[in-house]
Amino acid sequence: PYGDLDLTKEAGRATLDARLDRAARRICGTLGPVRDVARIREWRACRAEARASYKTQVEVALDAANARRVAVL
Repeated sequence: PYGDLDLTKEAGRATLDARLDRAARRICGTLGPVRDVARIREWRACRAEARASYKTQVEVALDAANARRVAVL
């Protein structure tokens, strides 16, 4: 959820990024002290897939927040 955030402000966007990062960690797990190259690639691919899955939704939310801000101005 991001309805409590002001996405027109840097602090709101940073909080959203942190929430999305936590969600990706829940999905992909943490890497920890792994030295296995295959595991590192798998983890990076998972993180990239997670980011790609929400990228469009974040862009829409940011556009909507900016449109509301412009309408108010």
